[in-house]
Parts: sequence; structure tokens; C-alpha cells
Amino acid sequence: TIPYFHMSLQDAPSRLTTDLRIFSEKIVHTCGHVLKPTIDVVNLGWILRSRLGIGPLFVFLSFFAFSKKVLERVHRSLTMSLKRCSVEQQRLEARASNHIGRVHHYREQVAMQKGSQRELDSILRSNLSIQKHALVTHRGKAFVDFQSNYILKFGGAMCAFSILIPAVYFDVENKMSASKIISFFMSSSNLLNAFAAATK
Repeated sequence: TIPYFHMSLQDAPSRLTTDLRIFSEKIVHTCGHVLKPTIDVVNLGWILRSRLGIGPLFVFLSFFAFSKKVLERVHRSLTMSLKRCSVEQQRLEARASNHIGRVHHYREQVAMQKGSQRELDSILRSNLSIQKHALVTHRGKAFVDFQSNYILKFGGAMCAFSILIPAVYFDVENKMSASKIISFFMSSSNLLNAFAAATK
């Protein structure tokens, strides 16, 4: 047992290496999925405000606020939260890694006492528990991803068309020709898709 902060852990080295790997992945994820989308939201929001006005842009952002509330309810409907699933996965992996390290360290004693089969069965049970838990976690993530993609993709598309159509129908001066209307729809929908991806 190694004292670590205010508690004693049996598998501190395994946990630390796992946590360090996850921390490194999160740092890369933060730069790629927070910094760039923030710049995109500001830039695309400014362009869309000049093309559509502040009202339609506000409606589009309100849809994302509504979607966030719906998706929070989806997250709460899971039997085990994804955060708890992740923590449990780390615990199971650290325990298995620590067990394998102990077997390697005491390999001569295990061989002399003919405990290799017992240790193998124990390691296989640990791997099976990791596999079962990973399956449960992936099912939960798949359910959340399906709901998220369905609500944001199709709901976002409907919201985007709902704010683009009035700009054409309420064009009282009939400045837009057919080619301009198509050009407006295509360019604005592409901008809204990019804005939605960055906001998501």
C-alpha cells in the first residue's frame, strides 16, 4: 500500500499512469474541441448576424439551449452515469494492471507453488469484468450519441430551414431572383451547419 494524498491505494502506480494518459488525451481534446470551435462560433455568428439579422440567430441559439436541456434529461435517464462508468472503468483497468504487475514480480513464487493456473483464471476474470463493463459503457454512450445526433442534426436542420424561409417569403420588394434565392439558401444553410457543428 502506497500512501497517496490522504488515502492509501493498493495500485497507485497503475492509477497514476492511467490518469496521466487520460489527462494528456483531455488536453489535446481541449485544444482541438474548445479553442477552434470558440473561434468558429464568434466568426460565423458575426457573419450570420449580418446576413440574417439578430432575431433568427437568437432563435437558432435558443434551439441549442433547448437541446441542452433535453440531452441532460437523456443523460439522467441512464442507469449509471457516463462519469461513473468512466471512473469504474479506470478502477477495473488499474486493478487488472496492478494484478499483472504483482504476478510478474512474484513469478518465481507462483511457479514454485504451482499457482500459475489460479493466477491465469484470476487475470481472465479481471479481463472479463473489464470487457463486460466496457460493453455497458459503450451501450450507454451509443444511446446518448444517437439521441444527441438525432436531436441536434434533424432538429437543427428543421430550425435552420424555419429561420431561412421567412427571409425569402417576406422579401416584399422582390429583390431576390430564383438564382439568388438558391444561392442564399445554399450558402446560409452551409454557414448554419458549420455554426451548429461549432456550437455543438
